[in-house]
Amino acid sequence: MSPLTPSERSQRARAASFASWAKTHDPKARTDPGRRAFDERFLDEVDKDRVLPEAERLRRAAAARKAHFARLALRSAVVRRQRSGKTAPEPSRPVSTEPLQMETEEIRKDVEAGICPWCKRGPFTVLATHTAQVHGVDRLALRKLLGVHPEASITTPDYQAKRSAISTAIQRRRAESAA
Repeated sequence: MSPLTPSERSQRARAASFASWAKTHDPKARTDPGRRAFDERFLDEVDKDRVLPEAERLRRAAAARKAHFARLALRSAVVRRQRSGKTAPEPSRPVSTEPLQMETEEIRKDVEAGICPWCKRGPFTVLATHTAQVHGVDRLALRKLLGVHPEASITTPDYQAKRSAISTAIQRRRAESAA
């Protein structure tokens, strides 16, 4: 028999894989070691020496896993765009250079109420989404304008309470499942 082409080798391997899976009684058990190793990778990334509390380590590992898949999605989107021959898109809206004719305290009151300081629309649950999409002012620029820490919450109190409740419930479920 003559040597196989790369395409033929790929087809042979695919047929062998299907045959192997057809004989597998418990696919979940067969893939368990691989899933565990994959998850372990993120635990090692965030806490190699295992010094963090278990709940914090799991929270960070989940965030690292999400970041990994977000990077993969970005790379995939860029490659698909490049293959299609399209160029990188232009920003949809220019950054707002229009100065606000308000005092910082007035701006802060509007933001706390979820009202846009530029167009006075709202209230928005997450104002930064509106300012980024409509005015080109992202969440960090908005916080800088307000003179607050880059990680300070600028969502409405109702939304903060809702997110806090969701976060608490998630942590409780993780703690219960770990026990």
